[in-house]
Amino acid sequence: MPCSRGPAKRKSNSLVNANESFKKRKSLSKEPSPALEENLTPDAMINNLQNIIEGVLKSGELPEAVRIELKGFDARAASVEEYSQKREQIRQMVGDSDFFDRKTELNLGVASLAGAQLEVDKRVTTRRMSRKLHDECGINEQDILYKGLDYHGCESRVSKELRDSRQASIIESCVDFQKQIQWKISLMDQVKAKSESK
Repeated sequence: MPCSRGPAKRKSNSLVNANESFKKRKSLSKEPSPALEENLTPDAMINNLQNIIEGVLKSGELPEAVRIELKGFDARAASVEEYSQKREQIRQMVGDSDFFDRKTELNLGVASLAGAQLEVDKRVTTRRMSRKLHDECGINEQDILYKGLDYHGCESRVSKELRDSRQASIIESCVDFQKQIQWKISLMDQVKAKSESK
């Protein structure tokens, strides 16, 4: 027998009043959009670090562990671009460029790892992305993934502690990389002074 009530409308098909206003959903992440998988290179990972440091320094709400790492830190003290320019300039002045290159080369491993951790935090990590990071940057998958949660206590507290420790670890890598750049620049300044005095 046919139903006499007529077809029932589902709620999802109901019309929306034209006068209703809707709020646009805010992004859950304050980070810029993730890099394309083709751009997962050590340079891109280091640029991630520089961008995040600027954002973290502007943020007033920092976990205690991050504030400890940033104590006495000056992001404007030296940049990778400044380092590269100075290195090229002094390399032309120095006769033994192989020795100079070995002494002034930056260790990009720690900075690349921290940048990769930031990239993983911005997106869902796929096996393809993990392989790309391993092939391009030499980063092991176990180093970029989160460790397991310790569920002894409140889940929200545990996840906050995990997030804070991850952020502190990334900031520590940024600070160490910045100090490495400053040290290499001071080393190059000494080489420049010696070569000019000859």
